Amino acid sequence: MFVNVEKIDKPSLKGMAILKLDSVKVLIDPDSDSYLEYNSIQVFANHWRFIEKSKDLLKPKVIEFIKSYIFINNIDPNEIESINFDDYNEWCEITIYTSKDDYTVKLDKELIDFNLIDEMKDYTLEELGIK
Repeated sequence: MFVNVEKIDKPSLKGMAILKLDSVKVLIDPDSDSYLEYNSIQVFANHWRFIEKSKDLLKPKVIEFIKSYIFINNIDPNEIESINFDDYNEWCEITIYTSKDDYTVKLDKELIDFNLIDEMKDYTLEELGIK
């Protein structure tokens, strides 16, 4: 489970915590493999606090784009099982999984905030604020 965190005594220092059963790793710089490891969740909690994710995972124009894409392609919203986002170097892909087919569309990478959207998670329309 990944959670956005910030240092209690230095709120400008942010990271992503990976919570395990008895330990926590905090990835400070996503461009490197360096991280801090805590063998005690209590010790981790003494130094870091969770940053709540914004309720708006997608920008309004992306929500409108997805709604339009669903409408134009005659996709029944009730048949949509999930939506997944993949981050590539210069673009991202949105895949809409339905009970019948899968639909994939490429977007400018800057339109999706991958600090909020988890590539490993499949989202429902409700979670994304689309339905």
